[in-house]
Amino acid sequence: MGNDIVDLRDANSAGKSQDERFVGRVLVKSEMREMERAKFPDKWLWSAWAAKETAYKVISKARPDIKSSPRSYEVSFEDAKIGEKFPGRVATPAETVHILLSINENYIHCIGRTGKRPFWKDIISEANHIAPDPGCGGDCNSERQSAAVRLAARKRIASIIDLRADDIAIERSKGPRGPTPPAVYIRGEMAEIDISLSHHGRFAAFAFHGGNLISTKIR
Repeated sequence: MGNDIVDLRDANSAGKSQDERFVGRVLVKSEMREMERAKFPDKWLWSAWAAKETAYKVISKARPDIKSSPRSYEVSFEDAKIGEKFPGRVATPAETVHILLSINENYIHCIGRTGKRPFWKDIISEANHIAPDPGCGGDCNSERQSAAVRLAARKRIASIIDLRADDIAIERSKGPRGPTPPAVYIRGEMAEIDISLSHHGRFAAFAFHGGNLISTKIR
């Protein structure tokens, strides 16, 4: 399970499709051609970025040694639409990750996982606006974003299994290659819930596998 969100109105998001150095670090040649043909090149670029980040989060859970370089991941979007959502896939150094994008004027949110489609029927996801704090910036702002998305995910999980948010914890451990993926703890015990967290600019998002959560409730 993986997810990523991009704030399209963030100061660093605008006009990036014209930044040849950045585009060259993110896209392979076939993707560059698709971006150049797109009606909204910036949205196409950030959709590809979110898809690649999502795919890396999915694959790195089982393969922590895998490359994170965006050019190691190739994105294909489909023409078909599911409501306002756009499916696709990402070819990774390990296996294919299927993705689903939600795109609006404010943000792009991508969820993804391996396995058969349509995977999104089993996924619970949410994107939320984070109110700015004028007195908080830099690392402090990142900490606020992280705290906000963890709280939102804890509340959603708790509501499904009839517990309080205080009964749920989401933590990351220190691994040999940096922090490990987030893990869910219910009353101090690790739960088999595959979860992904992300934040950027004014938005934070989470996604988790609902089937695992339902089985947790039954037990």
